[in-house]
Amino acid sequence: MPWPILRTPTVALSEVINLLEPNEIVTASFCSQNFKRLLKRHYQPSSKLELSLKNAGSCTELCGRGRMLMSARHISELNGAATHKSIGINEYKIKFGWDCPILYFEDRVMGTKMIVELVTDLFSSDIRRMIIDRNSTWAIDWVLSRQEKPLSDLNLHMADEEDTVAEDEAAKYVFRNASTTKILVITVNLSENFQFAGQLGSLTDFSIWGGHSVTCDNLMNIDATSICVCHSRLRFADINSFLGHWRSGGSARLEVVHVFFQENTFPEVFDADLEVVETDEVRVYPCSYGTPIELRGGYSIQRMDGVKATINFNHPRMFLMAVWNERAVQMENRF
Repeated sequence: MPWPILRTPTVALSEVINLLEPNEIVTASFCSQNFKRLLKRHYQPSSKLELSLKNAGSCTELCGRGRMLMSARHISELNGAATHKSIGINEYKIKFGWDCPILYFEDRVMGTKMIVELVTDLFSSDIRRMIIDRNSTWAIDWVLSRQEKPLSDLNLHMADEEDTVAEDEAAKYVFRNASTTKILVITVNLSENFQFAGQLGSLTDFSIWGGHSVTCDNLMNIDATSICVCHSRLRFADINSFLGHWRSGGSARLEVVHVFFQENTFPEVFDADLEVVETDEVRVYPCSYGTPIELRGGYSIQRMDGVKATINFNHPRMFLMAVWNERAVQMENRF
């Protein structure tokens, strides 16, 4: 016998709804418009639901709390989709899998917009994280035009087809929009002629895969607490210049910087005015973005205001600098 859920007492209904996981809420919202309104009214997540949008490659995924909530794919993938029968609804077809609904469209841009509108409305939540490729840069402006809060994390991901010129244009576009996020990750193959330009604004974390384009001046102008540059062509003389810049008060927000070189770069002679001294200390640096770093020996440098940093060349292709600001020292003492 069917359960008359719309006539269930409010208290009991609220208890039942709040037992559901976010992906189950999304699936249940397709039952009817009346039931969707009930879900919106009664669902109270135990913790804040931050939505992540991945619009790269052949599909779009919308996630929350590490689980996929809804996916949009091109209609050509429908025939190869396993098991569950599809249902045709207006301009799309839908399959209900074990985890979440999958919507199939002729136009994936329209599909992306639809699932974002459905889920953000259902949970009254903003998109906080985005992973896009060069074919999806349009989504940045579109998402931000719909919400007041900026993104917390923006990742430009490599597209399936290699085209360094197109990747360059996408990277430039993302750099121009860097003020919309706190974490910026660029993991695309940039051309040999690409020029990293301009200030990026105040970031928490900045990471770039095509770091051959990052000059010493660029490194000094990146305003971030954590910097990671891969495939760098910087030389030891550039590292000396950067250390002098930091020691005199530049890059004041910097906490940790990783530079991974294209070629072996061994420590040479530090400039005398840097007053770098060798150390055999073993310390644990409490990275705010991940696993703590164990620092064994290396070099110590002190900023003009007394703040110290540890420099490491423990690998011939890596330079690491960890700043012992007040937060780092307090966190280290807890280990």
